[in-house]
Amino acid sequence: MLDVLDVHWKRRIAIIYFVDALQQKKFGDSHCYHGLWIIWTSRNKFVYENRQTTGRDISYKISDFFAELRGIEEKKLIFADDDAPQTEESSTRTSIYFDAAFDQQNARSASGLLVRGEGGEILVSKSVIHSNIGTPFAAEAHAGLQALELGRSMVLTDLQIKGDSKTIIKKCQSSEQDRSIIGAIIRDIQELKTSFNSIWFCYIPRTANIFAHSIAIEALKKEEEHYLVGAIQNTICLVTERMNPRY
Repeated sequence: MLDVLDVHWKRRIAIIYFVDALQQKKFGDSHCYHGLWIIWTSRNKFVYENRQTTGRDISYKISDFFAELRGIEEKKLIFADDDAPQTEESSTRTSIYFDAAFDQQNARSASGLLVRGEGGEILVSKSVIHSNIGTPFAAEAHAGLQALELGRSMVLTDLQIKGDSKTIIKKCQSSEQDRSIIGAIIRDIQELKTSFNSIWFCYIPRTANIFAHSIAIEALKKEEEHYLVGAIQNTICLVTERMNPRY
């Protein structure tokens, strides 16, 4: 009974904060509808499925939605009025971290990507879902390919691609034709390399790639893709803290 009351009051607190934000006109009408939908969905899960959602989780889901909307709006600013990408050169120290999560039973994978600027600041976080993936190596190769495609879409000219798969990093560094089962993906990567003035592929340990790893894991678990500018999802922060408290 106490647990039920605890969940009830936490949910009420989340609703109170949300209503207060509405009264201060922090959100537009469409944002309000989505926030109310999240609250109502959590209520239905509790009533019909006995699945408890805390007020903190509800708040995170709402803030993640708003952050994603801001990311979409900022992404639009990258393009000129005629939809042609701007050609301003970016920092030579921009790094894109990539990792993959693989679901063998359903032949699916998720790519987790994190872009950091010269000062280590987060520029973009992104996740992509893939289907018909046969092996973990294919999942990692797709993640590496997504990293290059993201760099090209951001009009980066000089960058570092960082991942914790030695095999994939070595294949990406090579200019020789790859005849393995993932050869087609590696060829796409090698062709994309010509889109940049300079590009480096660097192997890093998993402990240095924990954010990209967490992004991939959460995307595969939730079967959701996302693109955020200047931020990562709050749920990713929580997962990362549990996996490695020093972050």
